[in-house]
Amino acid sequence: MDQEKDRDLQAMKDNQGETQYGVVEISDSVIYDLVNVALGKIDEIVYDSKNTKKSISIERKNGENVVAVTVNIKVYLTKSVREIAETVQQTIKEEVEGMTGLIDVSNVSVNILDVEIPKRTDEPEVPDDEIKADDNGDEVQ
Repeated sequence: MDQEKDRDLQAMKDNQGETQYGVVEISDSVIYDLVNVALGKIDEIVYDSKNTKKSISIERKNGENVVAVTVNIKVYLTKSVREIAETVQQTIKEEVEGMTGLIDVSNVSVNILDVEIPKRTDEPEVPDDEIKADDNGDEVQ
């Protein structure tokens, strides 16, 4: 069954989206949304809802089902920047190709514009209203 499905998907790609029932076209806005979903799956990305439209660009020649994606992101510096960038590339490619079954991602360019160093979490933060003090005003554990 999976081989038959894979064969049908490949045939649809080869025929530029034509199926036995008609033509399937996927708009750039759908690809944009899938890239956004992919970015949301990556913990190392600092998500900024105000700049999402500016941070993603998609290039596609008219009528082709091959796209190049460019993302401009800010990341948490929890591992090497190269490792994060490769995760971003792989995740975007897999998400777009897997969810559309029709679009090939030829290239994912990642521009890391800024990094944020995560706060240390060695000691759990205690809200001020839960801090207990003795009669002298000294903190009590």
